[in-house]
Amino acid sequence: MNQLDLDIDSTNPRTPCVRHGCPEPGTHRRFDPAALPPPGSTQAEPGAWVSVCDFHADRSGFLGSFDPDLGRQAADQAIAAVDDAARHDWKTTADEAIEDTARRLAVLSADDVWKTLDRWEIPRPREGRALGPRMKVARSRGIIEPTGGFISSERPELHSSPTRVYRSLIYIDLFGGDS
Repeated sequence: MNQLDLDIDSTNPRTPCVRHGCPEPGTHRRFDPAALPPPGSTQAEPGAWVSVCDFHADRSGFLGSFDPDLGRQAADQAIAAVDDAARHDWKTTADEAIEDTARRLAVLSADDVWKTLDRWEIPRPREGRALGPRMKVARSRGIIEPTGGFISSERPELHSSPTRVYRSLIYIDLFGGDS
C-alpha cells in the first residue's frame, strides 16, 4: 500500500479530499501511476486518469498539466467572486482605508490597511480575502503599486504567510523627510 492509498478512502464518497485539502466531498478513487499518459502526450487513456476527488477532476486535467493562462483565469474568477460577495458599503470603506493608508505610509501591505479598518472600528467581512480585490482596484486607480517584495503577515489567522508589499503612489510626507 502506498501513501496515496493511505490518504484516500475510496469506499466513502463523503470523505473530504485530503490530498488537496478540499472541503468538498467527492467520489474518491485510487490513482494508478501506470495509467498516466506517456511523456509528451496531452491525453490519458479514456478513464485512466482519475483525480483525487470529483471536485478537482473538472479543474485539474491530468497530473502534470500546468497552464499559466488557466491559472490566471481561475485567479481572476476567484477574485471577482470574493469581490462580488462583499457588501458595497464595506468595499467603499475599504477603498477609503487603502487610500488613507497609502497617504500615510510610503510602503504598505494589506496588514496596514486592516489596521486602519480596525482603528476605524469597521467590522470585518465574512470573507477574509475581501481586501485583496480592493487592493487590485487601488492598483488600477494608481494609488499603489507592488514592490515585488513580501513580508510575513502579522494577522494570526494567516499564520505568518507571505503578504505583498506595495509602494504608495500618493504618499504625503508631512515631515519633509525622504519617502
